[in-house]
Amino acid sequence: MPEPAPGRRTWTNRRLSGAWALTLSFDFMVSCLAALALCGIALLLPGLTEDYDQPTWSAGAVALFGSALVLLGSLAVTVLAVFRAGRERVRRAGLTLSVGRLGLLVLGGVGYVGYGVVSIEFA
Repeated sequence: MPEPAPGRRTWTNRRLSGAWALTLSFDFMVSCLAALALCGIALLLPGLTEDYDQPTWSAGAVALFGSALVLLGSLAVTVLAVFRAGRERVRRAGLTLSVGRLGLLVLGGVGYVGYGVVSIEFA
């Protein structure tokens, strides 16, 4: 196999560390599950909010579908930024986006569970 040109990066020296790989895989799993949950809630929302009428699509259901689409879109941008980046700065931005999205999803889940505990406890 020929040697790469001096200063040119190869695949072997662009490999992610174990911690970043674990973070990215956990982010991918949580983002896909959150998007699936948003789509499921959006599909069920018209039936839950009907008043003995024909169920119609509400603005809330469309917003949930849009949120799922934005979530998966940001996941696709992260994958492209991390694995197809030509420069280290773009790759670092993709990793930061991944950590930020993961933090927001985990914070939202913890807040939802905390709200449920508090509202049941004081009801």
